[in-house]
Amino acid sequence: MKRNLACWLIGSFILVVIFGTIYGAGQFVLRSGANDPQVQTVENIADKLSRGSNPTDFTGDVSDARYSPTFFVIYDEKGGIITGSGFLNGGIPTPPHGIFDYAKAHKEDRFTWQPQTDVRLATVVLYYNDYGGKGFVLAARSLKDVEKREDTLLALT
Repeated sequence: MKRNLACWLIGSFILVVIFGTIYGAGQFVLRSGANDPQVQTVENIADKLSRGSNPTDFTGDVSDARYSPTFFVIYDEKGGIITGSGFLNGGIPTPPHGIFDYAKAHKEDRFTWQPQTDVRLATVVLYYNDYGGKGFVLAARSLKDVEKREDTLLALT
């Protein structure tokens, strides 16, 4: 009887480890892929800015950050808003200033940003410093769909 219990416990532990690993790998792939559109957006905008474009030349469809597939914001070197295509509660959102310090030191920062309790954003900030212009380009998108996929993955595993 004790041997059966020990085998059952060991087997259960092994299954938990296997399925936990499957979930962890799947969740990592889903979440890391959530940054792909933002990386492309900040790199494209920063490239245009580095070739002399004026930050105020960028316009986009203005959308609510809660639901936006991807929005961007251009900030000056001090973190002041220049222009953007996403809003939250009637204004363009700004991350904590430490994000800009990190991005300036490392050229880029990728993080999950929760500007309020019902909004989680996959966010990329890129620092640019070319042609006399300096500042930051932020691109973000809502994680609602990614989190739904993560919940489905958890239920499947």
